[in-house]
Amino acid sequence: MLRKRFDELVENAATAVFVIMFIVTALQVILRFIFQRPLMWTEEAARFLYVWLTFLGAAVIMRDNEHITIDFVVKKLPVKLQLAISFCIQLAIIIYAVVVFMGSLIMIRINWDAPSSTMPNVVTMAHVYLALPVGMTLMVYYVLRGLPARTRALFGKKPSKTARLEEVG
Repeated sequence: MLRKRFDELVENAATAVFVIMFIVTALQVILRFIFQRPLMWTEEAARFLYVWLTFLGAAVIMRDNEHITIDFVVKKLPVKLQLAISFCIQLAIIIYAVVVFMGSLIMIRINWDAPSSTMPNVVTMAHVYLALPVGMTLMVYYVLRGLPARTRALFGKKPSKTARLEEVG
């Protein structure tokens, strides 16, 4: 129950960011091309929202195991080897996410007081960089959440025909 609510919260946050980004972009286009009076902050706000959308969306896609993969070679391998490769990929994702997380903390600290060019009293560049540790934390959470099933499938006595690479997780 709690897991489902958390998943809905993350997905709703990504959806809300997308809707706000769409509205800001539509406002920018309407004001620029119809009224010839663009708001200066809309382009930058849309760009910042897009960064947030990228990392929240990546976490949702990680949760659903829907990242783009090139698996035509892997699918030809024995099931146990497919599961071992999948397990190794998940561990590599965790390592990557931790490295990005650590680097993003440095960027947040450096840019804590760096104002954005069109919204200096509202948004600092640290607000933009904050999307990285949030997204990486969510991605690691979703990978770790799926790891027990992958481990059972990999180290179980006999992998079933349904325990394929794309179905574990």
